[in-house]
Amino acid sequence: MEEILSLLVNDCLFLFEDLRFRITDSVVSDSGGNAQVTLKNSNIMIRIINETGRLFLDFGVVVGKTEKARWYSIDIIREYITGEDVNTSLLDEGNLLFLRKNAEVVCNFFSGKDFLGSLGNLSELKRKRAKQLFE
Repeated sequence: MEEILSLLVNDCLFLFEDLRFRITDSVVSDSGGNAQVTLKNSNIMIRIINETGRLFLDFGVVVGKTEKARWYSIDIIREYITGEDVNTSLLDEGNLLFLRKNAEVVCNFFSGKDFLGSLGNLSELKRKRAKQLFE
């Protein structure tokens, strides 16, 4: 949990100050140091995960009133928005830089009218990424 909180304080205050995110949930495992923090603003959710010392970030949105949240890793969203071929879902310097520069763009994407039409493309990118991992 310490790594996530440090990341939020040192690198992601803009999420709270500029984009009005708030912490809505947190979980810490009993063993292994795994943890998760969920942030939310009026448009989307962000989930930051510490899995055995590695940080990941996912963007989530609830599409319908009865649906569970649909989550997309930062690399999928980055590839979709920028067209870059991103090969890691780790919250490394490249993905953190993308978040800093494009957080507002991502928020607008998830709340825009074109988002529902993009779900198929995002799902295809997820399938492509999963296939790459197992090749």
